[in-house]
Amino acid sequence: MFELIKPHFAKLRQKLNDDRYPLALTKLRQSIIDNAAQGEYSATAAAATLNLSLRSVQRLAAQHHTSLQRLIDEVRLAKAKTLLNDPDSTIERVSQLVGYTDSRAFRRAFKR
Repeated sequence: MFELIKPHFAKLRQKLNDDRYPLALTKLRQSIIDNAAQGEYSATAAAATLNLSLRSVQRLAAQHHTSLQRLIDEVRLAKAKTLLNDPDSTIERVSQLVGYTDSRAFRRAFKR
């Protein structure tokens, strides 16, 4: 029974994730995700991917009651959770992979 319902729940989960962000923020979030796949978590890289200035991207996020840093942190957190599921991963290695130079900063951010 669960196998029959599982695809439906997957589609529903995807729809909820898609509906969470307006179209403009979805594009911004996708650019952050694309950059993250290459190990780049900077705000300037996200803006450059969209061919916008950093200030324009910050204003866009503010118009939707969030911040650019919050969007980047969400992507970092999701990637960190995935990496931490691997039993061979260390916190230091995961912190480097998600763009933190100091593992203590990563731990504080992860706790938040």
